[in-house]
Amino acid sequence: MIRVAFWYDRPYQYTGGLNYYKNLLFALSSLENRKIEPVIYFGKKVDYAVLKDFAPYATVKQTALLDRGSLHWFLHKVLHKLTGSLFFVNRLMQRDGISVVSHGFELFGRKRPYAIINWIPDFQYLRFPELFPDLTPEKYVDWVMEPVRQTDLTILSSRDAFNDFLKLSRDEKDKVRILHFVSQPTERIYTISAEKYRASIEKKYGFSGKFFFLPNQFWKHKNHMVVFEAVNLLKKRGVEILVLCTGNTKDYRSNTSIYADQLSEYIAAHGLQSNIKILGLIGYDDVLYLMRHSVSVINPSLFEGWSSTVEEAKSLGKNVVLSNIAVHVEQAPPAASYFDPHNPGQLAEILLKKWNASEGGPDYELEAAARENLSARTRQFGRQYQDIVLSLSTPSGI
Repeated sequence: MIRVAFWYDRPYQYTGGLNYYKNLLFALSSLENRKIEPVIYFGKKVDYAVLKDFAPYATVKQTALLDRGSLHWFLHKVLHKLTGSLFFVNRLMQRDGISVVSHGFELFGRKRPYAIINWIPDFQYLRFPELFPDLTPEKYVDWVMEPVRQTDLTILSSRDAFNDFLKLSRDEKDKVRILHFVSQPTERIYTISAEKYRASIEKKYGFSGKFFFLPNQFWKHKNHMVVFEAVNLLKKRGVEILVLCTGNTKDYRSNTSIYADQLSEYIAAHGLQSNIKILGLIGYDDVLYLMRHSVSVINPSLFEGWSSTVEEAKSLGKNVVLSNIAVHVEQAPPAASYFDPHNPGQLAEILLKKWNASEGGPDYELEAAARENLSARTRQFGRQYQDIVLSLSTPSGI
């Protein structure tokens, strides 16, 4: 067995990152002839619930090297910046018998007794530089390409992301691998009593009746506004629909809720309080229930690396209404309806048609097909990643 370390050096508010790691580790655990023994590293300040979530799929370890602002983290960063040395990480990896370190973003360097697999979720800056006021084009290229050059392979989540990568460098393209992740709905979502759960969930979140579901973080590029404008257009025509929105209302890049506040102001200004409800972060079982029992799941995003919302709906077997960005088309969920993310009128017509045709609830045919295919899709995901690891040759001798 090859010991592979997963190095979680991203913000814990980045729930998409945590879900990605968990989905990958679950996929590895599903392989019959698994050749990888995964070990995942978190900081010592991480919430215990996170550790508990990962424990079934990997050996979980904690290190102060991943606690931003701690003495250990500071010494590691200073040494790495001044000399390029990974001394403290190297010592930890040698102690734990690690041959490959995977998915660390800030972990790179040439002198090390293990291979490193870099992971870049997306190249959002190339499309929306205005969302990153502290970055310049030159700084961004260095920020992305230095880890690419000083690691053994880089994983991207989509062909669309690879096309963005080529805008930065063609010299390193042979070191890039594309790995489409697969989301895992919890099996218990199919066994809970729908009517009993619905009554409690409606009371908890203050709504009743059928609804659309928009489970995206409240970050500007997620483009909630086109949905809100479509709802407002329908309301002006006398059509009352309901959209439930979940996700973190703070943008981790600025640690503010400015965007969510602007959306709330739009709701109030147009009297949409009974049509749009912002629920914030909610439990994952509740997310899956709302997804499964909605009329449709909506993702209006202007940009994605590989959408977790789309993958969750795809694995669950739920119809989706999606912005027609390239990566959504690449993900190709069954029974998807696409719209121009800058055209609320076009979206309004799609929502009206869906609203009139459905009372909400499971899409049983899509669901049956999704459940039948999920195991094979998951194993393929795990095998593709394992093949990437096995393709490496390291000083440790794997």
